[in-house]
Amino acid sequence: MKRIDLWWALVVVLVMSLLMPAGVMAEEAAETEDETEVSEFIFQNGDEDEAIVELKKQLTRLGFGNFPEGPSPRYGDVTNGVVSEFQEYYQIEYAELGYVDEATMAALGNILETSLQSGFENEDVYQLKLDLTKLGYGNFPARPSNKYGNVTSGVVRAFQEDQGLIVNGIVDPVTQGRINGLLNILPEVPYQFGHAGKEIVTLKLNLTELGFGNFPAEPSDRYGAVTESVVASFQSYYGLEVTGQADQVTLDMIESILTSVYTDGNSEPEIKELKLNLTILGFGNFPSDPSENYGRVTMGVVSDYQEANDLVVNGIADPVTLALISEQVEEATRPLEVPYKNGDAGAAIVELKKNLTELGFGNFPSEPSDRYGAVTESVVASFQSYYGLNASGEADQVTLDAIESILNSIYTDGNSEPEIKELKLNLTILGFGNFPSDPSENYGRVTMGVVSDYQAANDLVVNGIADPVTLALIAEQVEEATRPLEVPYKNGDAGEVIVELKKNLTELGFGNFPAEPSNRYGAVTESVVASFQSYYGLEVSGEADQMTLNLIESILNSVYTNGNEALEIKVLKMNLTLLGFGNFPEEPSERYGAVTMRVVREFQAANDLIVNGIADPVTLDFINKHLPEEEQSDEETDPVEENENGETPGDEQSDLEGDSPENEGGNNEESVEGDENSSNEESDIDQDLNDGDEISGKEDSQHGDESAEDKETQEESNSTPADGNSGNSPETEESNEENAGDKNETNDGEKDTTETSDEEDEEEADEDE
Repeated sequence: MKRIDLWWALVVVLVMSLLMPAGVMAEEAAETEDETEVSEFIFQNGDEDEAIVELKKQLTRLGFGNFPEGPSPRYGDVTNGVVSEFQEYYQIEYAELGYVDEATMAALGNILETSLQSGFENEDVYQLKLDLTKLGYGNFPARPSNKYGNVTSGVVRAFQEDQGLIVNGIVDPVTQGRINGLLNILPEVPYQFGHAGKEIVTLKLNLTELGFGNFPAEPSDRYGAVTESVVASFQSYYGLEVTGQADQVTLDMIESILTSVYTDGNSEPEIKELKLNLTILGFGNFPSDPSENYGRVTMGVVSDYQEANDLVVNGIADPVTLALISEQVEEATRPLEVPYKNGDAGAAIVELKKNLTELGFGNFPSEPSDRYGAVTESVVASFQSYYGLNASGEADQVTLDAIESILNSIYTDGNSEPEIKELKLNLTILGFGNFPSDPSENYGRVTMGVVSDYQAANDLVVNGIADPVTLALIAEQVEEATRPLEVPYKNGDAGEVIVELKKNLTELGFGNFPAEPSNRYGAVTESVVASFQSYYGLEVSGEADQMTLNLIESILNSVYTNGNEALEIKVLKMNLTLLGFGNFPEEPSERYGAVTMRVVREFQAANDLIVNGIADPVTLDFINKHLPEEEQSDEETDPVEENENGETPGDEQSDLEGDSPENEGGNNEESVEGDENSSNEESDIDQDLNDGDEISGKEDSQHGDESAEDKETQEESNSTPADGNSGNSPETEESNEENAGDKNETNDGEKDTTETSDEEDEEEADEDE
């Protein structure tokens, strides 16, 4: 061919061009003589010639090296290494490894001249296709063409890659030798290491279908170490002799499983029995009278069973799977004796787990297994410990009776009894739920929700059932909450008088309690009371003693509160005008209204006093001291002064400061006037917080489990005692406003829901009747 003739012409030129001049002897030598030495190599390391470019391209075509499309003409270390690889791969007898000599050049030419490469047509190509097909490569027809095209080249490449050969798509001597070698070792039973052929491909595909090995969808036909290991695993799993060789017994077992009735598409009575047994064991959702068909659904259920029992997953009810199903069904249908214990199995265990879940114990699935294991034992022990039983972990008769008793008590959804009404009243006392003053006797979803909130807030097991533990704690807390308190009120006390105390302190500008605060006297309340005492010059103890309570009452009932009329109020307005506050006329009225309250608030805020809109003793004293000298009263005002009876004076102050018992409620008119001191805004926020406090205990449940005492702390944590200037620090007010907003939203929804749902409970009861 013309391409080959050109090649050999190039070789002759290269040989001639490689005649190299010998070195010249040193200048000191007497005589020199030119010598020419012919190298025994055509190319060697260090040469540079355009012919080397063609050499690199030809090596690249045969799969050697990674030269670029336009390689350099230099013969360097990389080229030397590629030539070495070429020489060793084709076992060329080279003169020097890595140098191109005549033998190397001849081998290169022979390979490039082979007729088994793309573009040729001959009988050798026809035979090659038959041979490749026999070895499991390609998809050639029974009588293929004799043309070597891209498809044939691709099949040869796949073969070379599988066999670990140089991939070039040319049937070179090494590739042809491997094809011939494989054709001479077609396998016979037993298949074993070193065998190759279609039979090995089929074996691998069958093992994969049965769940053994991880062969690709188009596996090779080689029986190697991996195949040997997979066959050994199959033999061990099915109780055969473990040799790693696919003998006739192994092949028969594979065939038997793949053709059994328990495969997709079959229909036999045995399949119906299988479905019934799987249902007994809690697998599948077959009807009570299932069909005899084995389809994809059945395969899926069998796969689930196999996975759950650490079997090989293949979806076929093979001998190992059938044996374990039979064993477990026998155990599951055996009548159980009380106590149920670790190792037992049966429908009674399923029922036990469901009951425990309903009571808030364990985390079993909706369709639990019928096995009584270590987890079930632990959950039963937790139940026993919680209800004061012997925590053995075995479900004895006492434990089973306790479960039954709670689940069937009157405090469960749908019941109606007088005790349920009492429960609702008690929960209301403790601040849970928004039941009406005369609640129904029905136990419905709303009641369950409130009970759940209470349980969560008190670190109880949450199940929505007023069980013995829940009822006992409710009774204890109600007794404590309704016990009459003695003065002084102090940390740890609880009762309605504490609620009233907090409301009064809030009205006077101390603390930031919600509109409906809890009845607990905690550390926050103690701190707020101490701030009040300090502000008004009382002994600072943090306990609400009689003197403190009297002073609170005195201020709230003074003439300087909304709605009162007195001469002192006119004097107050005139004094405020002198100090630059308000816009009262020269002859103001004697009435103390919303405008007066607003001006007093502005004065208090401007002078870092407690802002409450009431001209209390501290405010009056401050006004008097800052009047022009000619306007000051001859009589000094003492913020707090005791009389002989230990009481705080009220109307016995000077005419400018005198207090007289009047009506409360200045805050309402304040909201109309729009006080710029934002005190009324704080009151609105407190109202929101109150709503959150009353919502069936939901606010508590949203913030985690809290005891009743913790609830007091959490509620009061939004309230920062006065620091001598105002009741709240800016930071506290911001935090409280955010919390208030959240609680308000919750209460709005809960209030409507509870009242309606209480009626729903009655309707549910009527439906039962």
